[in-house]
Amino acid sequence: QEGYNTITATSGHEALKLAEREHPFAVTLDIIMPDMDGWEVLQGLKKNPETRDIPVIIVSISQDQATGFALGAIGYVTKPVSRSMLVSELNKIGKAPPCSVMIVDDSDIDRQEIKRIIEGEGMSPVLAQNGAACLKLISGHIPDILILDLMMPEIDGFSVLENIRSNSETRDLPVIVVTAKDLTEEDKKKLSGNVFSVLEKSTAIPAILLKEIKRSLQNINERHKAKISTSSSGQPRILLIEDNESAIIQVKAFLESADYIADVARGAQEAFKYVAHTIPDGIILDLMMPDIDGFEVLEKIRSTAATAKIPVLILTAKDLTPEDFRKLSANNVKQLVQKGDVDRASLLDKISTLLTGKAGKPTSTMPSTTPKIMIMEDNPDNMATFKAVLRNNYQILEAADGETGLQMVEKLIPDLILLDMALPKIDGFAVVGRLKSNPQLRHIPVIAVTARVMKGDREKIINAGCDDYIAKPIDPDHFVQKITEWLKG
Repeated sequence: QEGYNTITATSGHEALKLAEREHPFAVTLDIIMPDMDGWEVLQGLKKNPETRDIPVIIVSISQDQATGFALGAIGYVTKPVSRSMLVSELNKIGKAPPCSVMIVDDSDIDRQEIKRIIEGEGMSPVLAQNGAACLKLISGHIPDILILDLMMPEIDGFSVLENIRSNSETRDLPVIVVTAKDLTEEDKKKLSGNVFSVLEKSTAIPAILLKEIKRSLQNINERHKAKISTSSSGQPRILLIEDNESAIIQVKAFLESADYIADVARGAQEAFKYVAHTIPDGIILDLMMPDIDGFEVLEKIRSTAATAKIPVLILTAKDLTPEDFRKLSANNVKQLVQKGDVDRASLLDKISTLLTGKAGKPTSTMPSTTPKIMIMEDNPDNMATFKAVLRNNYQILEAADGETGLQMVEKLIPDLILLDMALPKIDGFAVVGRLKSNPQLRHIPVIAVTARVMKGDREKIINAGCDDYIAKPIDPDHFVQKITEWLKG
């Protein structure tokens, strides 16, 4: 009746396949479904690069709006559905904010073609026929996005990019490179961390270009939300650049237990993209990574005005040579921790010194009485769901296997443990057995959260030592209620 064409899916698996194939304007999603629940479907949509940009509106009897928004939904309508409310949510998606896009290309044909694509989406194009014209126009008005060719006479795209990134007013401007140039390794290094994406000129460019522009706009919105979130919470934001999953789990748990916001980049390229749009309060950097080593990452970070003074702590297993120490000193690194020597207290003390120049932890915005919950879960989708449901009410510790989980429990002594029974390395049955046989740990309530639903499984799990049992997929309200009951004793 409102002029929308609809495609229907009766299960989560079917929805994921259809969304990838059809790439719809929007998805309306129920939470309670038989094969996989709506939270799993939402995570699947957001994890797939082909579908992550599709707006999702939750339409459900469930009242848990916060979980939906935390997992990436943009709207929420409760059943019974009000037609006017659903249509209103859909119309919000169609009304994108005005966006100006500057197109810099010396080819009039390419310039006009990209202009046609931009205008077709209701955005405002600004044309510049060369690098000099671009810089002159930007000095008067900064666009929302810049589409840049690299091969231009006199002032080429690389020079334009260098000029933009050295200017405090334009250094955060999203740049999409569209070029016919065969990029050398040197070219790629120059672009790395300085542009949002690089596209080749081709006949397939319209759909791909539009997708990148929309991703860039979404990135701007997320950046804005992150700034609001950080400023309102007052919590310091730390970027951890590390490729080792065990180290990530341990260090992230240490940071979050002390009320830092911990963001992770699992390699150099992720780190460069991150600092292009978000400036953290501090960086923890591993020196040994597969793609680009930590020294190059450090030099790249120090090479731009926006990131030159971010305090950096080195965390590494590398045996450092005198030349290594010289490089670190030249890049103003004053804090270093050897892997294997990491303990929570000393790491947090070094972080505090890094950020404040004085020993001791910065003032926390979260009361020290906030309960600590250890989640042992190897499925990242389940982990994301649990964290979204628990949100900011608890200090969350994470482990993806039983061995790491036991080590963290011994060091951090959580108030409650959520335990998957089918963990790698040491399974949940062995984990709870060790916990309950340890006089220092046996008091900690252990709740099994598992997909085991066969007859007798509950008894087997309780007999193994677990204090309670929650079946997957979880019901968010029941999940929170159980945790609250056990924490109250």
